[in-house]
Amino acid sequence: MIANSFRPRYPLMLLTLVPLLIGTGSSTAPPAAIVAGSAVSETDLLPALAEAAGAVVLEEFTLREALEAELAGEGLSIGDGLVQAERGLLVRTIAAESRASEAQAEEMIASMRRARGLGDIRFEGLLWRNAALRALVSPKAKPTPEDITLATQLEFGPRYRARLLVTRSADDATRALREVRTAGAGAPAVFAEHAFRNSIDPSGPRGGLLIDASPADAALPPLVRTALVSLAPGECSDVLSIEGGFALVLLESRTREPRVPDDAELRELEAKLLVRVQRLAMDRLARTLLERTEVSVMSDPLRWSWERRPR
Repeated sequence: MIANSFRPRYPLMLLTLVPLLIGTGSSTAPPAAIVAGSAVSETDLLPALAEAAGAVVLEEFTLREALEAELAGEGLSIGDGLVQAERGLLVRTIAAESRASEAQAEEMIASMRRARGLGDIRFEGLLWRNAALRALVSPKAKPTPEDITLATQLEFGPRYRARLLVTRSADDATRALREVRTAGAGAPAVFAEHAFRNSIDPSGPRGGLLIDASPADAALPPLVRTALVSLAPGECSDVLSIEGGFALVLLESRTREPRVPDDAELRELEAKLLVRVQRLAMDRLARTLLERTEVSVMSDPLRWSWERRPR
Protein backbone atom coordinates (compact mmCIF):
# COMPACT_ATOMS: atom_id res chain seq x y z
CA MET A 1 0.00 0.00 0.00
CA ILE A 2 1.15 3.49 -0.65
CA ALA A 3 -0.74 5.75 1.63
CA ASN A 4 -0.87 9.33 0.40
CA SER A 5 0.33 8.64 -3.12
CA PHE A 6 -1.40 9.31 -6.39
CA ARG A 7 -1.87 6.10 -8.34
CA PRO A 8 -1.83 7.16 -11.98
CA ARG A 9 -4.40 5.69 -14.30
CA TYR A 10 -1.65 5.68 -16.89
CA PRO A 11 0.28 8.63 -18.28
CA LEU A 12 -0.54 10.60 -21.30
CA MET A 13 2.43 11.56 -23.19
CA LEU A 14 3.96 13.91 -25.61
CA LEU A 15 5.89 12.80 -28.66
CA THR A 16 9.17 13.29 -26.81
CA LEU A 17 8.62 9.92 -25.13
CA VAL A 18 7.89 7.96 -28.27
CA PRO A 19 11.52 7.48 -29.31
CA LEU A 20 12.27 6.16 -25.82
CA LEU A 21 9.58 3.54 -26.08
CA ILE A 22 10.16 2.58 -29.70
CA GLY A 23 13.92 2.73 -29.37
CA THR A 24 16.36 4.17 -31.88
CA GLY A 25 19.19 1.90 -30.89
CA SER A 26 22.89 2.20 -31.59
CA SER A 27 25.20 -0.39 -33.01
CA THR A 28 27.82 0.60 -30.44
CA ALA A 29 25.50 0.56 -27.43
CA PRO A 30 26.09 -2.23 -24.91
CA PRO A 31 23.50 -4.99 -24.96
CA ALA A 32 20.56 -4.81 -22.56
CA ALA A 33 20.94 -8.53 -21.80
CA ILE A 34 22.69 -11.70 -22.87
CA VAL A 35 20.31 -14.59 -23.59
CA ALA A 36 21.77 -18.03 -24.27
CA GLY A 37 25.02 -16.36 -25.24
CA SER A 38 23.41 -13.90 -27.67
CA ALA A 39 23.24 -10.13 -27.14
CA VAL A 40 19.79 -8.59 -26.81
CA SER A 41 19.55 -4.84 -27.43
CA GLU A 42 17.08 -2.38 -25.95
CA THR A 43 15.72 -1.97 -29.47
CA ASP A 44 14.75 -5.65 -29.44
CA LEU A 45 12.87 -5.27 -26.16
CA LEU A 46 11.27 -1.84 -26.32
CA PRO A 47 8.27 -2.57 -28.60
CA ALA A 48 7.13 -5.40 -26.32
CA LEU A 49 7.82 -3.30 -23.24
CA ALA A 50 5.74 -0.47 -24.69
CA GLU A 51 2.90 -2.90 -25.32
CA ALA A 52 3.14 -4.43 -21.84
CA ALA A 53 3.52 -1.29 -19.71
CA GLY A 54 3.84 1.70 -22.00
CA ALA A 55 0.60 3.28 -20.85
CA VAL A 56 1.84 3.33 -17.26
CA VAL A 57 5.03 5.16 -18.21
CA LEU A 58 3.20 7.43 -20.61
CA GLU A 59 0.71 8.60 -18.00
CA GLU A 60 3.41 9.18 -15.40
CA PHE A 61 5.45 11.14 -17.94
CA THR A 62 2.46 13.25 -18.96
CA LEU A 63 1.56 14.09 -15.39
CA ARG A 64 5.15 15.17 -14.79
CA GLU A 65 5.07 17.42 -17.87
CA ALA A 66 1.75 18.94 -16.83
CA LEU A 67 2.99 19.51 -13.29
CA GLU A 68 6.16 21.18 -14.54
CA ALA A 69 4.00 23.63 -16.49
CA GLU A 70 1.76 24.31 -13.48
CA LEU A 71 4.74 24.85 -11.19
CA ALA A 72 6.32 27.27 -13.67
CA GLY A 73 3.08 29.21 -13.86
CA GLU A 74 3.03 29.53 -10.06
CA GLY A 75 6.73 30.33 -9.78
CA LEU A 76 7.40 27.14 -7.83
CA SER A 77 10.06 24.47 -8.07
CA ILE A 78 10.53 21.06 -6.44
CA GLY A 79 13.97 20.39 -5.01
CA ASP A 80 15.44 17.32 -3.36
CA GLY A 81 14.37 18.58 0.05
CA LEU A 82 10.69 18.49 -0.83
CA VAL A 83 11.05 15.06 -2.45
CA GLN A 84 12.69 13.66 0.67
CA ALA A 85 10.06 15.33 2.84
CA GLU A 86 7.43 13.50 0.80
CA ARG A 87 9.20 10.21 1.46
CA GLY A 88 9.31 10.94 5.19
CA LEU A 89 5.61 11.75 5.20
CA LEU A 90 4.89 8.46 3.44
CA VAL A 91 6.84 6.52 6.06
CA ARG A 92 5.15 8.30 8.98
CA THR A 93 1.67 7.91 7.48
CA ILE A 94 2.07 4.18 6.89
CA ALA A 95 3.50 3.73 10.39
CA ALA A 96 0.58 5.61 11.96
CA GLU A 97 -2.14 3.89 9.91
CA SER A 98 -0.73 0.39 10.48
CA ARG A 99 0.33 1.06 14.10
CA ALA A 100 3.85 -0.01 13.17
CA SER A 101 7.33 1.36 13.74
CA GLU A 102 8.99 3.45 11.04
CA ALA A 103 11.38 0.54 10.39
CA GLN A 104 8.38 -1.71 9.75
CA ALA A 105 6.86 0.99 7.54
CA GLU A 106 10.06 1.00 5.48
CA GLU A 107 9.68 -2.75 5.00
CA MET A 108 6.06 -2.26 3.89
CA ILE A 109 7.19 0.36 1.35
CA ALA A 110 9.84 -2.01 0.01
CA SER A 111 7.19 -4.74 -0.35
CA MET A 112 4.81 -2.33 -2.08
CA ARG A 113 7.55 -1.24 -4.48
CA ARG A 114 8.26 -4.83 -5.45
CA ALA A 115 4.54 -5.55 -5.97
CA ARG A 116 4.00 -2.45 -8.11
CA GLY A 117 7.26 -2.57 -10.03
CA LEU A 118 8.54 0.69 -8.59
CA GLY A 119 12.30 0.71 -9.05
CA ASP A 120 14.47 3.64 -8.08
CA ILE A 121 13.53 5.72 -11.14
CA ARG A 122 9.76 5.31 -10.92
CA PHE A 123 9.66 5.56 -7.11
CA GLU A 124 11.62 8.80 -7.21
CA GLY A 125 9.22 10.01 -9.89
CA LEU A 126 6.25 9.13 -7.69
CA LEU A 127 7.69 11.10 -4.79
CA TRP A 128 8.40 14.07 -7.07
CA ARG A 129 4.84 14.08 -8.41
CA ASN A 130 3.41 13.92 -4.90
CA ALA A 131 5.66 16.77 -3.79
CA ALA A 132 4.62 18.85 -6.81
CA LEU A 133 0.92 18.16 -6.30
CA ARG A 134 1.18 19.01 -2.61
CA ALA A 135 3.02 22.27 -3.34
CA LEU A 136 0.29 23.29 -5.78
CA VAL A 137 -2.72 22.46 -3.56
CA SER A 138 -1.37 23.31 -0.10
CA PRO A 139 -2.18 27.05 -0.15
CA LYS A 140 -5.91 26.29 -0.36
CA ALA A 141 -6.33 22.67 0.75
CA LYS A 142 -6.92 23.17 4.47
CA PRO A 143 -9.50 21.60 6.79
CA THR A 144 -12.43 23.81 7.72
CA PRO A 145 -13.61 24.26 11.32
CA GLU A 146 -16.51 21.95 10.43
CA ASP A 147 -14.04 19.31 9.21
CA ILE A 148 -12.14 19.52 12.49
CA THR A 149 -15.30 19.29 14.58
CA LEU A 150 -16.50 16.23 12.69
CA ALA A 151 -13.11 14.53 12.87
CA THR A 152 -12.97 15.21 16.63
CA GLN A 153 -16.41 13.67 17.12
CA LEU A 154 -15.42 10.59 15.12
CA GLU A 155 -12.12 10.19 16.96
CA PHE A 156 -13.18 10.97 20.52
CA GLY A 157 -16.98 10.77 20.56
CA PRO A 158 -19.15 7.85 21.73
CA ARG A 159 -19.35 4.57 19.83
CA TYR A 160 -22.13 2.01 19.80
CA ARG A 161 -22.71 -1.64 19.01
CA ALA A 162 -26.01 -1.78 17.17
CA ARG A 163 -27.93 -3.61 14.47
CA LEU A 164 -29.45 -2.01 11.40
CA LEU A 165 -32.23 -3.28 9.15
CA VAL A 166 -33.12 -1.45 5.93
CA THR A 167 -36.00 -2.60 3.72
CA ARG A 168 -37.67 -1.16 0.65
CA SER A 169 -41.12 -1.91 2.09
CA ALA A 170 -42.64 -0.22 5.14
CA ASP A 171 -44.70 -3.37 5.74
CA ASP A 172 -41.56 -5.52 5.95
CA ALA A 173 -40.00 -3.15 8.46
CA THR A 174 -43.20 -3.01 10.52
CA ARG A 175 -43.44 -6.80 10.57
CA ALA A 176 -39.84 -7.10 11.72
CA LEU A 177 -40.38 -4.47 14.42
CA ARG A 178 -43.41 -6.33 15.79
CA GLU A 179 -41.53 -9.63 16.00
CA VAL A 180 -38.43 -8.02 17.57
CA ARG A 181 -40.44 -6.25 20.26
CA THR A 182 -42.25 -9.45 21.24
CA ALA A 183 -39.08 -11.55 21.32
CA GLY A 184 -37.89 -10.40 24.75
CA ALA A 185 -34.32 -11.53 25.44
CA GLY A 186 -34.21 -13.09 21.98
CA ALA A 187 -34.67 -9.73 20.24
CA PRO A 188 -31.09 -9.47 18.92
CA ALA A 189 -31.32 -12.93 17.32
CA VAL A 190 -34.70 -12.17 15.75
CA PHE A 191 -33.46 -8.81 14.49
CA ALA A 192 -30.32 -10.43 13.06
CA GLU A 193 -32.38 -13.04 11.21
CA HIS A 194 -34.61 -10.38 9.63
CA ALA A 195 -31.55 -8.32 8.66
CA PHE A 196 -29.80 -11.33 7.17
CA ARG A 197 -32.82 -12.32 5.09
CA ASN A 198 -34.29 -8.97 4.11
CA SER A 199 -31.95 -6.01 4.69
CA ILE A 200 -30.67 -4.13 1.65
CA ASP A 201 -27.97 -2.44 3.75
CA PRO A 202 -24.38 -3.71 3.33
CA SER A 203 -24.54 -4.85 6.96
CA GLY A 204 -27.29 -7.37 6.10
CA PRO A 205 -25.00 -10.41 5.54
CA ARG A 206 -23.69 -10.02 9.11
CA GLY A 207 -27.15 -9.75 10.64
CA GLY A 208 -27.19 -5.95 10.46
CA LEU A 209 -24.32 -5.69 12.95
CA LEU A 210 -22.60 -2.31 13.33
CA ILE A 211 -19.70 -3.08 15.64
CA ASP A 212 -18.41 0.42 16.36
CA ALA A 213 -20.97 2.88 15.02
CA SER A 214 -20.52 6.61 15.50
CA PRO A 215 -23.37 9.14 15.55
CA ALA A 216 -20.99 11.45 13.65
CA ASP A 217 -20.57 9.02 10.75
CA ALA A 218 -22.00 10.73 7.67
CA ALA A 219 -22.30 7.35 5.95
CA LEU A 220 -25.24 6.55 8.21
CA PRO A 221 -28.65 8.15 7.54
CA PRO A 222 -29.38 11.07 9.90
CA LEU A 223 -32.31 9.31 11.60
CA VAL A 224 -30.15 6.25 12.22
CA ARG A 225 -27.48 8.42 13.84
CA THR A 226 -30.12 10.06 16.02
CA ALA A 227 -31.43 6.65 17.07
CA LEU A 228 -27.98 5.58 18.25
CA VAL A 229 -27.87 8.30 20.89
CA SER A 230 -31.55 8.24 21.85
CA LEU A 231 -32.09 4.50 22.37
CA ALA A 232 -31.36 2.59 25.56
CA PRO A 233 -29.38 -0.66 25.29
CA GLY A 234 -31.73 -3.45 24.21
CA GLU A 235 -34.26 -1.02 22.73
CA CYS A 236 -35.43 -1.05 19.12
CA SER A 237 -36.39 2.11 17.26
CA ASP A 238 -39.68 2.76 15.54
CA VAL A 239 -39.71 2.38 11.76
CA LEU A 240 -37.57 5.18 10.33
CA SER A 241 -38.28 6.58 6.88
CA ILE A 242 -34.91 7.12 5.23
CA GLU A 243 -33.74 7.79 1.70
CA GLY A 244 -34.26 4.64 -0.35
CA GLY A 245 -36.25 2.67 2.20
CA PHE A 246 -37.28 2.09 5.80
CA ALA A 247 -34.96 1.35 8.71
CA LEU A 248 -34.91 -0.17 12.17
CA VAL A 249 -32.12 0.25 14.69
CA LEU A 250 -31.56 -2.07 17.64
CA LEU A 251 -29.05 -0.72 20.15
CA GLU A 252 -27.06 -3.45 21.89
CA SER A 253 -24.53 -1.44 23.92
CA ARG A 254 -22.36 1.64 24.11
CA THR A 255 -18.83 0.54 23.33
CA ARG A 256 -16.97 3.79 24.04
CA GLU A 257 -17.69 6.78 26.22
CA PRO A 258 -16.90 10.22 24.82
CA ARG A 259 -13.87 12.09 26.12
CA VAL A 260 -12.24 15.47 25.68
CA PRO A 261 -8.91 15.26 23.85
CA ASP A 262 -5.86 17.07 25.17
CA ASP A 263 -3.94 19.66 23.16
CA ALA A 264 -1.38 17.15 21.83
CA GLU A 265 -4.14 14.83 20.61
CA LEU A 266 -5.90 17.70 18.88
CA ARG A 267 -2.70 18.78 17.13
CA GLU A 268 -2.10 15.21 15.95
CA LEU A 269 -5.69 14.92 14.73
CA GLU A 270 -5.47 18.21 12.83
CA ALA A 271 -2.19 17.13 11.22
CA LYS A 272 -3.77 13.88 10.02
CA LEU A 273 -6.80 15.76 8.75
CA LEU A 274 -4.59 18.21 6.84
CA VAL A 275 -2.84 15.33 5.06
CA ARG A 276 -6.21 13.78 4.20
CA VAL A 277 -7.61 17.04 2.81
CA GLN A 278 -4.45 17.62 0.78
CA ARG A 279 -4.57 14.04 -0.54
CA LEU A 280 -8.08 14.53 -1.90
CA ALA A 281 -7.12 17.84 -3.49
CA MET A 282 -3.98 16.28 -4.99
CA ASP A 283 -5.98 13.44 -6.54
CA ARG A 284 -8.46 15.91 -8.03
CA LEU A 285 -5.69 18.05 -9.49
CA ALA A 286 -3.89 15.04 -10.96
CA ARG A 287 -7.08 13.81 -12.63
CA THR A 288 -7.78 17.29 -14.01
CA LEU A 289 -4.28 17.66 -15.45
CA LEU A 290 -4.37 14.23 -17.06
CA GLU A 291 -7.83 14.73 -18.54
CA ARG A 292 -7.01 18.08 -20.13
CA THR A 293 -3.66 17.04 -21.63
CA GLU A 294 -3.91 16.04 -25.27
CA VAL A 295 -1.96 12.94 -26.21
CA SER A 296 -1.19 11.59 -29.68
CA VAL A 297 0.41 8.15 -29.66
CA MET A 298 2.37 7.32 -32.78
CA SER A 299 3.85 3.94 -31.86
CA ASP A 300 1.63 0.91 -32.59
CA PRO A 301 2.71 -1.09 -29.51
CA LEU A 302 2.31 1.95 -27.28
CA ARG A 303 -1.08 2.77 -28.82
CA TRP A 304 -2.25 -0.77 -28.05
CA SER A 305 -1.33 -0.28 -24.39
CA TRP A 306 -2.70 3.25 -24.23
CA GLU A 307 -6.10 2.44 -25.69
CA ARG A 308 -6.58 -0.43 -23.22
CA ARG A 309 -5.50 1.38 -20.08
CA PRO A 310 -7.94 1.56 -17.12
CA ARG A 311 -10.19 4.60 -17.32
